[in-house]
Amino acid sequence: MGSNIIHVGAVGAGEVAKLCNNLISGTVAVAVSEAFRIGEAFGVDPRILTNVIAKSSGATWVMEHMHPVPGIVEGAASSRQYMPGFMTDLMAKDLGLAVDAGARSGCRSSWRPPPSSSTEWPPRMASAERTSLRSTSFSSRRATTPRSDSSGRGRVL
Repeated sequence: MGSNIIHVGAVGAGEVAKLCNNLISGTVAVAVSEAFRIGEAFGVDPRILTNVIAKSSGATWVMEHMHPVPGIVEGAASSRQYMPGFMTDLMAKDLGLAVDAGARSGCRSSWRPPPSSSTEWPPRMASAERTSLRSTSFSSRRATTPRSDSSGRGRVL
């Protein structure tokens, strides 16, 4: 940690840069995971899909270092039976702080905190849920085929 030191500006600017970086990193991690779930659902070999994406516009540090499919990246949590590293709770906290910072700054953003019915932001995942998620391998999760919802308004996964 700290191998790249960049002066960002006044006191607090570095924290803003960190929140912006983690907002990108967190959302990209979700996108990479979803992309590989879709590939898996259609029977695409994850190693081949990784090779295609790595040489295309979807290439990202997150896929290169934190690959969601076990066995693709040796040091990734997925390849280490989801042993704790950077915990989901910390990313949820950083994403919540980034969304809050955007709202407080007055900048227009499509990111919104959850409805006011939520009692806590960021939400905390119960310990049993975290254990359950860690113990479920990527490929053992059931792939779901998109279908129309009963109202005919759209597609549901």
